[in-house]
This record gives sequence, structure tokens and C-alpha cells, in this order.
Amino acid sequence: MGLAIIVTFALCLWVVLWSIGAKSFDGALLALIIVVAGAGIRMLISRRDTSED
Repeated sequence: MGLAIIVTFALCLWVVLWSIGAKSFDGALLALIIVVAGAGIRMLISRRDTSED
């Protein structure tokens, strides 16, 4: 669920940046960085939870 929220936030940020005049590619790269960072954090958290068993 958290990853879906991160993806939605990133895409909304991309649209807002594009609408205020930023280059669409720059906004897309920022959205991609947010999604990759969120996925990485989620992987680290899930890995840490399973290693405590």
C-alpha cells in the first residue's frame, strides 16, 4: 500500500512541476528517483523484519 502512495505522489509531483514550467523530463526523473527510493526503502524494511526471526 505504501508503494502505491509513493507512486501516486511522484506522478502528481511530475504533473505539477510540468504545469508550472519545468521540463517534463526533469520532472519525470525526479518522480523516478522518488519511486526507486521508496521501493528500496520498502525492500530494506521487509528484509530487516524477516531477519529478526
